[in-house]
Amino acid sequence: MARQRSPLSTAILDLGRRFGYRKTVWILDFLAGWALAVRANDWQPIDAEAYAAYWKLSRAKGFRDQQTWRDLFPDEPTPNERIIRARAEYERLIAEQQREPSRAEIAAFIATMPA
Repeated sequence: MARQRSPLSTAILDLGRRFGYRKTVWILDFLAGWALAVRANDWQPIDAEAYAAYWKLSRAKGFRDQQTWRDLFPDEPTPNERIIRARAEYERLIAEQQREPSRAEIAAFIATMPA
């Protein structure tokens, strides 16, 4: 009997097929970073400058990261909507695990959310 994949692993495999390994890793890292900055902003949308300021990146790096996101996801100027939609599930995950998820867990979780 074949072992079934979880929705999470299926979503990550789909990203890998669509974008390749390196871009998938970048997407996951960027999503986690943006999500943590949104959470620190009381779950309000942020822009590239707020993202850069939160992570103490240069303003230019924040805008370059946002442009890379837009190149990969042209229908989403920022991941704000995806992340804010994931808030309830994120909070459920924290309550269920009784701990703050790791950056990798956040990234994988948000990557599985529909665009």
